[in-house]
Amino acid sequence: MKDLLYRVSFSAITRMALGIALLFTDPLSVAFRCLIVVIFLLPVIRYILHAWQQTEMDVFFTGYPKLGVVSHFFILAGIAVLYVLVLAHVLEIYTTSYFWWILIIIAPAIGWYLLFGKDPAPTEMHGHNKRALLRTLAFYIIPFFFAVNYAFDFSTPTVTKYYITRSDHTTHVFNDPDISEIDIYYFYLLPAESMTGPTRWQTVPANDYYGVKDYGPYKGKDSVNYLVMDKWKGRDSAAVAFRERFQLELLPTNVLPVRQTVPFSLYKRFKDGDYLNKEEHRGLFEIQWVSYH
Repeated sequence: MKDLLYRVSFSAITRMALGIALLFTDPLSVAFRCLIVVIFLLPVIRYILHAWQQTEMDVFFTGYPKLGVVSHFFILAGIAVLYVLVLAHVLEIYTTSYFWWILIIIAPAIGWYLLFGKDPAPTEMHGHNKRALLRTLAFYIIPFFFAVNYAFDFSTPTVTKYYITRSDHTTHVFNDPDISEIDIYYFYLLPAESMTGPTRWQTVPANDYYGVKDYGPYKGKDSVNYLVMDKWKGRDSAAVAFRERFQLELLPTNVLPVRQTVPFSLYKRFKDGDYLNKEEHRGLFEIQWVSYH
């Protein structure tokens, strides 16, 4: 039983299962923090146990018979795909270009080849185990580093509060058959500190109604600067002559909202009229990251 638990604990399937669990875990949760540490420490503990028992580390399963070529291929392919998905999940916290994502994905493979790939495989047991550990850590160290930077960052962030006046998205169509169209999502953000009161409807003259645009500035008769959130016109049933009435929904502020491009994951979390708290964190390793609440 002890030997079976040992083999299962350090098998490639167990590590892949932990990686899949990580994909469905919130990067800012305690569960993610624990999983990333366990995944990183598994190959280290495995190496220590083999060194203590003076046994040789197998490539995929500890203690299992040699696997067939087909099984090797599917395990290697599964690990490669899972690695890319896990790395993307870890890096989704950061605001960076796809160029850096691609570089981080291929950097471990390049580094491993330059350091060890051109040398013949060691025949001595200790050298084999050490090389197997370094091969694993070469791919683990980058996602672990960037995950720990925010998962264990307990510093006080700088918080900026915004009011989402509206959201929008546009679709860009391309002639390239490989990229037919791309959706870009926007928030129109207004600093919450610039708001001096809640929105309210106000009856205005017809010239004022037609002279302003939605989400444009408006100077009220009370000399207060407003932002036009909505417009309405209709019949005033209280009047004897049923004259037309014009109203503006006004938000007291002297600042115009700024359009900001946001990822779809953030776009679907908030709606018009929500408050968005942007928290800029220092990072445990001084690599800044941003969270939104």
